[in-house]
Amino acid sequence: MVEVATALVFVAVFWRFGFRVETLGYWAFLSWLLALSLIDLDTMTLPNPLTKSGLLLGLGFMGVSGGVRGLMAGILGAVVGIWILDMIRLGGSLVLGKTAMGGGDAKLAALMGAWLGWKYFLVAGFLACVVGSLVGGGAIALGLLERSRPIPFGPFLALGAAIALFWGETILSAYLQLFFPLTSL
Repeated sequence: MVEVATALVFVAVFWRFGFRVETLGYWAFLSWLLALSLIDLDTMTLPNPLTKSGLLLGLGFMGVSGGVRGLMAGILGAVVGIWILDMIRLGGSLVLGKTAMGGGDAKLAALMGAWLGWKYFLVAGFLACVVGSLVGGGAIALGLLERSRPIPFGPFLALGAAIALFWGETILSAYLQLFFPLTSL
């Protein structure tokens, strides 16, 4: 199943981006996300060696594909990603009085930001929250999940990142046109 999913991801990336150097990078990025998602679903952890190596590879990719400007976008995206998820984790823990989110999610967010840049990371993070809320809320409403039982957030982050990679520009442009019609991307 994993091999079939990976093959479908590779075909989708090639179909969307064509025969370009960036295609190789996106194959690596989505492979990292797939592996991390499956590990998180299985063990409720996101291993540091994978998040850190994915972060470094993402920064390298951004530097090679976008030069200094690309590297700076990757660094800013990684910082925004880890800060936002760490703030959510800390704020949620204070409000709930117990651990609200694992630390691996913030590291995954940094990895995503390194690959996507801060704008598309924000799109990915928003999509992850929406889909995670719908799936979690639906599972609780249907009695498939107890309210106090944790669910892994990594797969939702990965899904948001994949959607942002493929359609982030379209989503962001539509958002800006809807709410800020005089602003351009």
